[in-house]
Amino acid sequence: MWVDRYGYQDWLAQFYREHGQTEQFLTAQVELLKTRFTPEGYQKLQTQAKSLENWQSRRQSLISALAKKERHGCLVDIALLEADWEAALRHLQKVSRWYRAAHQEKVAAKIQADQPGTAIALYREMIEALINQRGRDNYRKAAQYLQTVQRLYKQLQQAGTCQQYVQELRSQNNNLPALKQELSKAGF
Repeated sequence: MWVDRYGYQDWLAQFYREHGQTEQFLTAQVELLKTRFTPEGYQKLQTQAKSLENWQSRRQSLISALAKKERHGCLVDIALLEADWEAALRHLQKVSRWYRAAHQEKVAAKIQADQPGTAIALYREMIEALINQRGRDNYRKAAQYLQTVQRLYKQLQQAGTCQQYVQELRSQNNNLPALKQELSKAGF
């Protein structure tokens, strides 16, 4: 009766963590993560399951359940926690457009040290989406992303490519004075 009630799974996992056996906690935590995934909950599960040496089977069970439910955002979070950039990018492509921007920002931020070119492509996509949404706040956020892109291009010793991209943005959006102001404020 209580299984479907909101908060019951949280309570049960916490109860088993404090008063039960580790195996009971692991089972409750996996069920909780299937419905309400959090990176913190995943890390708790990982820590406890490794102590019993059954982490891989628990992990695979959870990932299979999330994939079956098409919870691609959760799978992106798992891939980022495990520093599996290829899996993160693969799952990111399947995230619905409503949730894509938030996950895309996390992926771009995490992979920029190892894959700056891919991070640049993700940031450029976010910049263009923000500009298309219009609004000064969106332009300000786009300019912040553009500063990150500029830094990544400098790391790749392609500063000229960044300048060319900024010029393209300015010419394509010539009728948006607020965008131009935000770009100027950001040093572009």
